[in-house]
Amino acid sequence: MMCLPLILTGPILRRVTATEVVVFVCTSEAIAPFLEVYQAGAEKPLEELSSHPDRCRGLCIGERAFVWLLHWHATQPLPRDKVIEYDLIVTRENRRMALNELLPDLCYEGARRPSFVLHSRLEHLLHGSCCKPHFPGEDALVQVDALIAGSHGSAAERPALLMMSGDQIYADDVAGPMLKAIHGVIDRLGLRSEYFSGAIVENSSEL
Repeated sequence: MMCLPLILTGPILRRVTATEVVVFVCTSEAIAPFLEVYQAGAEKPLEELSSHPDRCRGLCIGERAFVWLLHWHATQPLPRDKVIEYDLIVTRENRRMALNELLPDLCYEGARRPSFVLHSRLEHLLHGSCCKPHFPGEDALVQVDALIAGSHGSAAERPALLMMSGDQIYADDVAGPMLKAIHGVIDRLGLRSEYFSGAIVENSSEL
């Protein structure tokens, strides 16, 4: 089996408030990460978190798949309308590793870490709808990525919100190549089978 990257999915911002940042990440090893939050360009984090149980919650979903919710709680409210950076740290073989080493292509050009802006007013909004992977067209979210890439250093130009309406996924309309890829990922990560109640099949493996 080919070597898997340590980070499989994420980091994904799940929740941001004036006093809380929640990040989702999936790893291929049971290495509990922790989260650091920075003022833009700062060398030291605003507050350093350890992987305390109530701040780093993990769940094993397969032989080589572990999901984590990282909770960062601020002692003082985060600044509004300012670029705020965050980093995900793991310790592997007694060596501290940050995102710029774990995922060197993650950040936009010139940026040291991923970032977000907590806007005081919701003025610049983006809207999206359902994602159908086998739709005969290009992925519109690429345009969102390009927009943020051009404004990642400017808090004022950053969109305040991406609002996704519609069903988001087409669970009842999955293309054959996509289904084959899904089962390939299940096998490679050793994901556990999901059991159904009241369905015509007993579990996901029967699909």
